[in-house]
Amino acid sequence: MSADELKGYLDTAIALAREVGPAFKDGFWRKGQFASADDFASEGKQGNEADCVTAVDCYIEKTIFSRLREIYPHHKFIGEETTAECGDVAITNDPTWIVDPVDGTNNFVHHFPFTGISIGLAINKEPVVGVIYLPILDE
Repeated sequence: MSADELKGYLDTAIALAREVGPAFKDGFWRKGQFASADDFASEGKQGNEADCVTAVDCYIEKTIFSRLREIYPHHKFIGEETTAECGDVAITNDPTWIVDPVDGTNNFVHHFPFTGISIGLAINKEPVVGVIYLPILDE
């Protein structure tokens, strides 16, 4: 794989993380589309209250995967929230995007700014691109 291809993947991941940043901030501050408790909705994952999923998690993961499918229709996708519903997912040699839409959900829910969006790409079972964007700190 060429350096240009890797740079293209990296640029895509950065752009997508920044694109969903405003939704992340709305969820963090409970405003905009996530202003009401019903819109935010935090619940325990598989009965584990310490590991929760929010509407923000679901929205961001869905948005990132939708955009990636448009750009890379033959790639595979693993998301923390969708994988939690489906169970085990094997990483193959195929290009596979791995997303944690709200990395640090407990920090997110309790308004600690050290929470962000993680997007990675593995090819041939090896990580080749990784982006962590902290929207609240804009880092």
